[in-house]
Amino acid sequence: MHHKALDILSTFTDSEFETFGKFLNSPFFNTGKKILHLYEFLCDNRDRNVLSNLKDDEVSKRIFPDIEYNKSTFNALFSDLHSLLSRFLVIQNLSRKDLVAEDFLREELFIRGLFNSVSQSIDRSNKLFRNKCPDSEYFINLFNLANDEANLMYLSSALKSKKAISENLDMVAQRGLQLCCLFTSEMIRVSENINSRGVTYDTGDSGIFTERLSGLVNLNGLTDLIISTSKDNKSVAYFQILKAQLTAFSEFDDESKYFKYKREVGRNENLLSLNDLRFHYGRMMRYCIMKRKSFVNSQRFDNELFDIYRITLIKEFYKSQVSQYLPVELFRNILILALKLKKFAWTNLFIKNYSQKLDPDRSENMKNYAIVRYSFEKGNFKKALKTIHHFNTDNFIFKIDLRNIELMSHFELQSYDTVRNLLGSYSQFISSAKGMSKPAINSYKVFAKAMKNLMDFKTNMSNSSEYNLVKNLEGKFPNREWIEGKYFGIKESS
Repeated sequence: MHHKALDILSTFTDSEFETFGKFLNSPFFNTGKKILHLYEFLCDNRDRNVLSNLKDDEVSKRIFPDIEYNKSTFNALFSDLHSLLSRFLVIQNLSRKDLVAEDFLREELFIRGLFNSVSQSIDRSNKLFRNKCPDSEYFINLFNLANDEANLMYLSSALKSKKAISENLDMVAQRGLQLCCLFTSEMIRVSENINSRGVTYDTGDSGIFTERLSGLVNLNGLTDLIISTSKDNKSVAYFQILKAQLTAFSEFDDESKYFKYKREVGRNENLLSLNDLRFHYGRMMRYCIMKRKSFVNSQRFDNELFDIYRITLIKEFYKSQVSQYLPVELFRNILILALKLKKFAWTNLFIKNYSQKLDPDRSENMKNYAIVRYSFEKGNFKKALKTIHHFNTDNFIFKIDLRNIELMSHFELQSYDTVRNLLGSYSQFISSAKGMSKPAINSYKVFAKAMKNLMDFKTNMSNSSEYNLVKNLEGKFPNREWIEGKYFGIKESS
């Protein structure tokens, strides 16, 4: 059986199965008896693998032995179940969003003219805000609350006094302030995310609107304005962190600005939501990576980046509201840096413990990837080559990682003919990359050229290949340090 309702049910906990059963038994939501029989069968047969091997007609016969199977009718029953499951999820989600629920309640109360009840809802919302972290929903909810406060004052009393008019205008101004908070914080986030992805991926025209809008809008100025005018202490602290982030990147050469940003985030961790903690630690990672690429204090920022990775893992800042799993890209980056810093014992534990934190569908595959890289760095080149064949992915970054390790491993094993054969197809392999940014593709092409020049220098010691290799080493490209080490090793032994 393959139905969308089964996809949702496969995510249910035992508690959710029980709660949804109560939901289905409520005549307010469901009056169909056949749905209850179907759900009872599905509860008794929760193993998705078992269900996927059953046929619709077999299941229909087991649930409804006295009714002749009809494909359209049976599909319609599952469709109805899916609709009820979707409605259940909406209600479950709304039950966790108390401020949104109060906002919906006030909308109904306004329609019914129950202004005293609206006022009570506003009081409840103001109390709820005390325990909320500033984020996009926080500012949207503050906007809605300010809107309702202004409307309540307008509808429930005549604006006769100067004081009343001034208070009402302040409420209206609060709407503008909260919209400004939402716009500014999200623009900073969107700009950063596009810039980060643009390093590796070809974003095409995706960032044009944001880039042009950023040129028209002074985000630094808006941040300063919010900090100086907001009466909400949490909002002020939130935007002070964003201001520190903007300054760290705009004054990139002044490393003290980065460390101030780091301190601001660290001392306000309790204020930030999980999504924001993930975002800010991601920005710190990006700053360190940019520093490492600039050749300035690269060793210092290798260690700094490792510290950020370590904190992210320990405090689980890699999680978000939409995913509890460690992203495979972050797993890869941490692995590569740890191996570069020769933290082999730490890396062993990292592979063992954190491959289990990945999406279960990718955990074993990524563990094999980690073993390939670990084996290579430890000098076990044959094991690296053997394990490569246990890794399967469509992700080009991981595919090219392993292609590069394959090249280097064969070089280490002095299988020079194999290296030449692999280099012969390398350009075509690189050209097949889809979605990669041009700078990223070019860096891999430089690696291939450096690898070819290293091979030529190793096998015939030609001056031209050495000259070209030295020129290659003036730039930044993947595995540069390994090639540089091989070059110096050849020089010393000649």
